[in-house]
Amino acid sequence: MDIIVGTYQEQQKFENLTSYVGEDATEHMKDILLSEVGGDENERPDFYVTMGPKSVMQAKEIVLFATGKKKAAIIKQAFFGPVTNDVPASLLQTHPNLTIILDQEAALELY
Repeated sequence: MDIIVGTYQEQQKFENLTSYVGEDATEHMKDILLSEVGGDENERPDFYVTMGPKSVMQAKEIVLFATGKKKAAIIKQAFFGPVTNDVPASLLQTHPNLTIILDQEAALELY
C-alpha cells in the first residue's frame, strides 16, 4: 500500500511530480511547516519532499482523511467542483480507487 501524507503545496499543477523543496521555500510554506511541528522553529525541517498530483495519481489506492470545519470548503471544491489546476486535489475525482473519509465537520458543506 502506498502511503501519502499531504498538506497544501503552492502552485501545484497536474503534471508535477515528486520534488525536493529546500531553504528556497516561500515564507508561506515555511509557516505551514512550522505549524506542522507545533510552532517550534527548532523542529521545522530544513527541507521537505512534496508529491505532485502526477505522483499521487500513480498510487494504486488512495485513502483521503479530512477532519475539521477548516477542510469543508476545499472538500466541496475538490470533489464536487470541476477538475481544475486551480484546485489540484480535484484531480483525485479521476482516480479509479479513491476512498474519502470525513468527519462531520469536514463534510459540513456537502449537505
